[in-house]
Amino acid sequence: MLNKNQISISIGLISIFSILYSAVLGSNGILERRTLESRLNTLREEVERLETENMNLEAKRKFLRDDGAALARESRKYYLLSEDSKVIKFKEEISSESSDRLFASGLPSSHLKKKDTKEHLPPVNMLKFFYIIGAGAVLIGVFMKFK
Repeated sequence: MLNKNQISISIGLISIFSILYSAVLGSNGILERRTLESRLNTLREEVERLETENMNLEAKRKFLRDDGAALARESRKYYLLSEDSKVIKFKEEISSESSDRLFASGLPSSHLKKKDTKEHLPPVNMLKFFYIIGAGAVLIGVFMKFK
């Protein structure tokens, strides 16, 4: 039979393991926070890149709108047009049915994912599994020692 000292030690160990589990592997734990911070940094870099690209494109649009010769030069450069050719512009409609579009920009969400980044940590569920197994082994060892 277990005495009060053994029960209090067991409850203390269970409490310590529970606190460590929630602090490291829980939904608000260190690993989840690190993953979210990494994603936030990636999104910030992407936003910064897109803002710079937008500023460059806006400056180019203003330049081309004001300068007819530059517009003709750009048209010949990118669309292989001759000097006496005419451009016919069609209105393009963006379908809103696609579920993989991100926000109002119409960009696909897969466009923002970096394909070359490697996750240095194993999956959190695997860590949780080994943590529970290890904590259970320690608790069983403590009970075996008390007998």
